[in-house]
Amino acid sequence: MNDNLDTLRASLRQLRQEVFTEPAAKTTRPALVEYLHAHATLARSIPPAELYAGQGDDIAADICGALAWPGAEGVDGDDWITADSEPGLWRALELSSELDINSNNPAVWQELLDVIDRLQS
Repeated sequence: MNDNLDTLRASLRQLRQEVFTEPAAKTTRPALVEYLHAHATLARSIPPAELYAGQGDDIAADICGALAWPGAEGVDGDDWITADSEPGLWRALELSSELDINSNNPAVWQELLDVIDRLQS
């Protein structure tokens, strides 16, 4: 399991460079979805009690930051993650924002992981 987590963390570091490019264009969407899937896998590798008791803080913050970045750094102010254009990504942003403030919420974690599972590249 440890080797798998090390591989996952290495993949996250590589994807992070793709996700946080400037300017953030919709062309980064496949990398963003892969980044979210990797974070969901990481979250599931942590025992739930530990995830809710603080170990999920960084995961929630990373997910939230990756989803907020396109709005902050979009091409010519073009926010491509909106409730209308990308409802799944938008919902993941809402949920991860809530968890970034308080990660001790099992129901929100479950919904976030379910939303991420449904995302397609």
